[in-house]
Amino acid sequence: MIDDILLYELKRLSRAKRRAERLEQDREIFHAELYQSIVYPSTWLDYTEERLYSASTELQGIKIANAKERYEREIQKEYERYNLWLSVLSWLDDNDRKMLMNHVTGIERSDLYKVKRILRKIVPRYNKELEKIECEKDVYARETMKYA
Repeated sequence: MIDDILLYELKRLSRAKRRAERLEQDREIFHAELYQSIVYPSTWLDYTEERLYSASTELQGIKIANAKERYEREIQKEYERYNLWLSVLSWLDDNDRKMLMNHVTGIERSDLYKVKRILRKIVPRYNKELEKIECEKDVYARETMKYA
C-alpha cells in the first residue's frame, strides 16, 4: 500500500516540470481571463431591500492581484516538486535510477518486485525530505503571520 502511494507521488513529481511549463505558457491567457471578468463600476437598486449596491473596483483589483500571485505560486510549487524528483533520482545508483525513471514515466514496465525494492530504499530519506519541507513551510507561515 505504502509503495503504491509513493509510486503515485513519484509519478506526480516526475510530471511536475511539464505542468509548470504548461502553466507558464497559459499565463497570458489566465491574465486575460482575469481582466475580462472585471465588472465596471455601476450602481443598482435592490427594490426588495430598498438598498443601493455598487461594484467595488478596488476589491476587484485586489482579487486579480491575489489570483496572479496564486498562479505564480502554483508554478513555483511545480518546479519545487520537480526538484524533489531530481533529488530522489540522485539518491539512487545508475541502474536503479534508470529502472525507476522508466517505470514512473511509463517508458518501460519494470519488474514490480525490483521497483518496490527501490521504493523501500528511498522511503526513509523521502519521508525525511518531506518533513524538512513541511518544517520550512511552518517557519515561513509563522514569519508571515508575524507581519500580518
